[in-house]
Amino acid sequence: MPPPAGPYRYRRFRRWMSVNVALALGLAAAAAVLANVLTARLDLAWTLPRSRADGISPGLRALVDRLEAPLDVVLLTARQPRLHGPLRELAEAMAAASPRVRVEDLDPFRDVRRVEDLVQRFGLDEGHAGLLLYRDRAIPLTDRELVDLPADPEGAGSDPRFRGEEALAIHLLALVEPRRPVVYFLQGHGELDPESFDAVRGASRLAQAMRRERLEVRRLDLREAGGVPEDAECVVIAGPKERITAAETDLLRRYLGRNGRMLVLLDAGGDTGLDAWLAEWGVLLEQGWVVDPQRAFVESEVVVRTYAPHPITEGLSGTTTVLVRPRTVRVGESAETPGLDPSDGMVLLNSSPESWLEKDPQARPARLEPERGDVPGPLPLAVALQRGARQVVDTRFPSSRLVVIGSAEFVSNQGMARGGAGNSRLVLRAVNWLLERAPGLDLAPRPMVADRITLTREDRERLFVSVFVVMPGTLLGLGLLVWARRKF
Repeated sequence: MPPPAGPYRYRRFRRWMSVNVALALGLAAAAAVLANVLTARLDLAWTLPRSRADGISPGLRALVDRLEAPLDVVLLTARQPRLHGPLRELAEAMAAASPRVRVEDLDPFRDVRRVEDLVQRFGLDEGHAGLLLYRDRAIPLTDRELVDLPADPEGAGSDPRFRGEEALAIHLLALVEPRRPVVYFLQGHGELDPESFDAVRGASRLAQAMRRERLEVRRLDLREAGGVPEDAECVVIAGPKERITAAETDLLRRYLGRNGRMLVLLDAGGDTGLDAWLAEWGVLLEQGWVVDPQRAFVESEVVVRTYAPHPITEGLSGTTTVLVRPRTVRVGESAETPGLDPSDGMVLLNSSPESWLEKDPQARPARLEPERGDVPGPLPLAVALQRGARQVVDTRFPSSRLVVIGSAEFVSNQGMARGGAGNSRLVLRAVNWLLERAPGLDLAPRPMVADRITLTREDRERLFVSVFVVMPGTLLGLGLLVWARRKF
């Protein structure tokens, strides 16, 4: 607006304009200082909307559907953006899958009273990321079970992995299925020991993975027990080095015949005494070991990345399983059981077409020589069989189930470390199928991707300089340039 007429009024107008400009600059400076103080004291994070939700696995969804009462998922990770994002997304996906799931997202700085109440009632501390409330039970969620930190933070591929889906699945399984199925590991013939930490003959890693899936793992010596215990819901025979006697084999035969469940892992070579009994089930074992040089860096390994369709292998697509010196496991007729229907058994794994069955255990390096009895691939490496399943009207009668894998060393502590998650996932899925439990509890960890913009102290300083120094300075410089051009 134009200045008022007259010198006195003009001077008064100039004074008021100066005062207004000074007040505006003072308020702007105060706002900048206040914003800088607040950002220095508080962590800032802006949530970005995702293009789509990844959802939850079929196994976790099945557990959510089994909830009989409301489940409250309380999140306490608002100040941990990298963990809060995937955990909140998982909780919201569970809530979308079932109206029984309710999500409460708390900020320790804003919801002080609610957080203090939970801390006092349930003994929470800084290491807890959340809480599950179901009926009269409260299950704290810790940072350590939700995140799989790398062993070498400075090394390649050292990003942490989010294991929240697996952790929640384990806790939900404990809520909806308190009873733990009992799995016995046969001992007394040099088998892998589930309680041993030995790299070669120990299977403590596998036992730990089973216990995480709420399985009770015990050892069984048939010579001491006199038979398979009545509470045995599955028996694992993992790599016997000595011959199992005919009396013990008969005890195993009786157990499996009365709707038993058994996982048999057999390495190449040696006489385990199980060949004739397995042949009764149509499982044929061949001497020799499978060589697959196109899919492994070490001659003793066979790497499997493709799987035959079966409930056990469902969801394993893209997962790598590393078998160690495996043997072939076929399904078909045998001399002992003519007329057996091979359709009762299904192959789970095959080697590649470039592989072969090496008959000479001393061959170094191994070469395909059909004239010496070598058999070209692809070759079956694992089978699953079922007998006696019947459905009459609405009643389903139980069946006997058997899974045979042509390698035991791949589930030893050394083999599990070498093969990674793929080895344990295959075995756990096999055990779950044997027990007729819902598949999908063996969940692969997801990479942690932050869905927030988090400002560090350096970021805040750069932002402050850009907004309050660079941008105003640029405008002032442009204004001076325009003024100078008009003036001169």
